[in-house]
Amino acid sequence: MGDRAVIQLVYNNEVSPTLYLHWSGSRVPELLDGLHAQMVTRLTDANYSFARLVGRACNMNGGDTERLSVGVFPPEDELKSPGDAGAFIVNLTTSHVTYYGGYEPDVSALTPWIWAKLLDPSAQPEAPPLTGAAWSTTA
Repeated sequence: MGDRAVIQLVYNNEVSPTLYLHWSGSRVPELLDGLHAQMVTRLTDANYSFARLVGRACNMNGGDTERLSVGVFPPEDELKSPGDAGAFIVNLTTSHVTYYGGYEPDVSALTPWIWAKLLDPSAQPEAPPLTGAAWSTTA
């Protein structure tokens, strides 16, 4: 049970830890849009932005501690298990969000991010892409 997702932020060569959401995976676009609005002047710091992302995730369920299950893992640990909603790599350098696994996120609302689906999940690199030949920007 759950609505799981994993999220990682990348800026140049700086890679944040991985955020694991047990609930609210389908709300990742909303979570990332809020992060962008909050951090628009500080998106050049992956770890600082990650701290704000964790805070936003903890506050997302309106204080319902029964539905709050958040984990923080080393960057290399969790991206291999994307969960129900998938894995999301947020490139703060280019404002691209690349996702794979899971179901299609609802990005129909106006969003500051450029969303891209990983075309070949078997080509998933060991580390998040910084430029990435295996990653494609399809809408």
